[in-house]
Amino acid sequence: MKIYNKEKNSKLLKAFLYTSIIIGFLLIVTVFVTIFNVKLFLLSSPDFGFIISFLIFVFSIICFLKFRKNNFAKITLVLPLLSIILFLFFLLIGIVFGILNVVTGFEYSMIVNSNLLLALNQIFNFFEVAFASYLLYLFRK
Repeated sequence: MKIYNKEKNSKLLKAFLYTSIIIGFLLIVTVFVTIFNVKLFLLSSPDFGFIISFLIFVFSIICFLKFRKNNFAKITLVLPLLSIILFLFFLLIGIVFGILNVVTGFEYSMIVNSNLLLALNQIFNFFEVAFASYLLYLFRK
């Protein structure tokens, strides 16, 4: 078994993993609130998920660059890279359907809030929480 001394002593890595778990749980709750159309203060706001996702996107870019610079194990790059790719993917979907709505009058909100996209988002949120928990277990002292 490989010994991960740099990773075990990294406060940034632990902060990123704990943040990923907390944000993952928040986004899981947000998706359930969206599915069941429950009004829960801030969580029911459509912008809440985007703001949280954008913050984790910026934090993921910073962490990805720091992890690469410090030559951390490649497994530590998976979560920040996945967060970056998913944010850009869902942003692209929103932009494309927004343009479709403006140009053709097509109601994109039915597709963006569709069960398929919500389920896909939920799967990635569960994966984020599980993988961050696994990395915390792997890099424990």
